[in-house]
Amino acid sequence: MIGRGGYAVVFRVHDQQLDRKLAAKALFPEFAAVSSIAERFRREAQLPARLTHPNIVPIYFVGREGDVPCLVMPLVDGEPLSARLRREGQLIIPIALGVARDVAAALDFAHHADVVHRDVKPDNILLEFATGRSLLTDFGIAKAL
Repeated sequence: MIGRGGYAVVFRVHDQQLDRKLAAKALFPEFAAVSSIAERFRREAQLPARLTHPNIVPIYFVGREGDVPCLVMPLVDGEPLSARLRREGQLIIPIALGVARDVAAALDFAHHADVVHRDVKPDNILLEFATGRSLLTDFGIAKAL
């Protein structure tokens, strides 16, 4: 398990066909029948699927495992900005500026595609270890204009 939120859990998985590491997010079974939560989960996959940008985590697949909705995305070798802030307290200026630049680029691209994220926060920004790149994730309450 990589992470756990209020409605879903994220697992590290391996695509044996293509030999790649992925992340699979699955809605908790008790929420699968709650229409508002299931709709939010569907939207989390649907809207970013329209957005191909280096600072937005893409969605590869949406489906069900039994009765449980799930979505599959690349496994980002990194950590949420929130974890970095908890550990370090603050970012040094060059890193903070890089995060701001990357997130602004992702939001600008999304807005030009008529998608508003509506939940930009440190938990929804992933910092990639190897490149330092920031990626926007979790479009669960995003809105199409």
